[in-house]
Amino acid sequence: MKKLLFILLIITFSLSLNSLGKLRVESIKLLPETHMNIEKRDGDGKFAPVLIVKTELRGLGFRNVSRPTKHAATYDEGKHEYKFYMNDNQRVIEITHSEYEPLEVRLLADFGIEVNAKRVYEMVLTNVPEKVFINVVIISQPADAAKIIDGENLGTGQTFKLFIGKHTLKVQKEGYKSKTHTINVSESSTLFKDIKLEEIDILAVRINSVPQGATIYIDNQEQGITDKGIFKYPGTYVLKLTKTDYLDKDEQITITENKSNIFSYKLIKNSGIINFSITPANAILKLNGEKFNERRLELRSGKYNVEVSKSGYLSKSDEINLKLGEIINKQFVLQKNVGILKLSITPSDAIVQINKTTYGKTTNIELAPGKYKIEVQKQGYFPESELIDIELDQTISKNFSLKQMKGKLQFNISPLLAKIEMKKDGKIYQEWTGMIILKDIPVGEYEIICKADGFKIKTEKVKIELDKTNNIDLKMEEGSDILVIENMVFVKGGTFKMGDTHWDGVGEKDEKPVHSVTVNNYYIGKYEVTVAEFKEFIDAKGYKTDAEKTGYSYVFDGKWNKKNGVTWRCDVNGNIRLISEYDHPVLHVSWNDAKAFCEWRGGRLPTEAEWEYAAIGGNKSKGYKYSGSNKIKDVAWYEGNANSKTHEVGTKQANELGIYDMSGNVFEWCNDWYDEDYYNNSSKDNPQGATSGVYRVLRGGGWGGSGYYCRVADRLRFDPDDGSSRRGFRLVRTQ
Repeated sequence: MKKLLFILLIITFSLSLNSLGKLRVESIKLLPETHMNIEKRDGDGKFAPVLIVKTELRGLGFRNVSRPTKHAATYDEGKHEYKFYMNDNQRVIEITHSEYEPLEVRLLADFGIEVNAKRVYEMVLTNVPEKVFINVVIISQPADAAKIIDGENLGTGQTFKLFIGKHTLKVQKEGYKSKTHTINVSESSTLFKDIKLEEIDILAVRINSVPQGATIYIDNQEQGITDKGIFKYPGTYVLKLTKTDYLDKDEQITITENKSNIFSYKLIKNSGIINFSITPANAILKLNGEKFNERRLELRSGKYNVEVSKSGYLSKSDEINLKLGEIINKQFVLQKNVGILKLSITPSDAIVQINKTTYGKTTNIELAPGKYKIEVQKQGYFPESELIDIELDQTISKNFSLKQMKGKLQFNISPLLAKIEMKKDGKIYQEWTGMIILKDIPVGEYEIICKADGFKIKTEKVKIELDKTNNIDLKMEEGSDILVIENMVFVKGGTFKMGDTHWDGVGEKDEKPVHSVTVNNYYIGKYEVTVAEFKEFIDAKGYKTDAEKTGYSYVFDGKWNKKNGVTWRCDVNGNIRLISEYDHPVLHVSWNDAKAFCEWRGGRLPTEAEWEYAAIGGNKSKGYKYSGSNKIKDVAWYEGNANSKTHEVGTKQANELGIYDMSGNVFEWCNDWYDEDYYNNSSKDNPQGATSGVYRVLRGGGWGGSGYYCRVADRLRFDPDDGSSRRGFRLVRTQ
């Protein structure tokens, strides 16, 4: 009781604190020329500018700063406005009142008003009166509850300094139900008591976010990370969620009884997204000079300089202003920085070089703008060349028809009844009987085969040269040729479907389309040529293989490597073979080496068609995927059972014709040039393969390859000048 009386005594004797009110210019403007002063003049003799001040406040004084005027301001009660005469080009005026702070109005600097003679200006002036403060006592239960006056938290005390008038009082404390009152403070009303807060129960609250892991702040106090359950008393709180790379979430939440009090939020990335669609797809994308491989970029908001470029194309650039949360779809289609050169070449397999770069059979060639030299050449033809200019988006057509180099052949033979075949690249160029003179023969190397009853077959190599006559005079030896058919299997000719006939989805493009092929009778080696057989050839002819000439062959040890000193005498690892392995297939032989062996044995390499026909079982074929079976382990040595080495020939099951190892053990050279698209153009009868190429054909799979390569339809290729640890061959003879 004594404490309360003491507080009242303080209030009774406290002094009110007075302060001056404030004047404020709400607006100022120039009135139209219909409002003009042509009555009173300023100190310079000009018609004075007039300022109309609209306000209900009486007792104002007006002064032109620096340049006083002789005319006093007047007040119109009915209009609630002052009229004040200024000077031409007046910059500053002062307004005063005994109960308000003086107000200096800078017309030009603050309001952009240029004051001119005669013109009338209108100002709206408001005033905020002074406030009288007195001490007030607010007593609550519990005593340490917070007192919030007009929205401002004044703390948990009891004595506060408030100005006279009405106020909104809110009393609150965690764990209690808050109370809000309107209090009217006056000199006679300064004590507010009997404010008792009601206790409340604490409640379970859940704060969730997507994505999770956001830090929770409630009234600036950290509460953990989402998703999280916490306990809070009913009331209103300021919630804040923060997470790296996401915008903060600020919200006022109200926790109430009889509700779930679950608050869930989806956080927004502190970024935007740019989706790029770029043609061509492998063009280089740079943003602000930094290269990006991705085409969907999540970036912070801001400006980005975009550049898209690719060699051979005109680059494009743009500026993108990415806003927060924005998704921008941006498309760039680059224009090729090229012109088109359309070529028509005869013969079609001539070599085309443009600025020394070789082009294949392409007829439409894209070139960057510039000067180019076209050179067209083929062995046995006169070359042609031309200089051209390529311009952007221009198409130039050029025709080249090479003239063939030719020579002559004067041929005579005894006996004159002999039948003659003249072949080039295995194909018959001309047939005749006896002697002949041939003109306009394309230059190149030819083989002449002479046959006559009672005489041995005679062959002769002939080279036809430009503008020269080659004189050949042959005499055949009486007798007959007896073919030694040791370890050879007769293959009766027939027609078959060549290519990927199984249609199981594993075949390559070069195995299609399946097409009908007819082959004549021939003999094929029962086994792959062995090391022992190849040694006989080396000993008899003194032949040097390509590996012996170059000093290396290819060996596979996880990747293909050239290994020095490796020859036909070596195994899969490039080590010298034991004599006990001479019944294994010979390795490290090139196509050239295989051809030379076959010719020594009076035969040749099989054509690709002959090889496949024999591999499927000829006219006895049962349509197996592998040569002799659909079960690869029965007929082939391959990576699944070979233990990384070759094996003795003929140790697996033979195929329908009694031929061994046509699937597995070693890949086998064929006579044909390789052409991926050859099956689209293959002749039907005894196809000989492409007329030219870079690689020769390999068939059959081997010890180091998967079963995929052991399929009878599979085709491979390799440089004819190189051998390796996986390649061998077998012999073919024609009866």
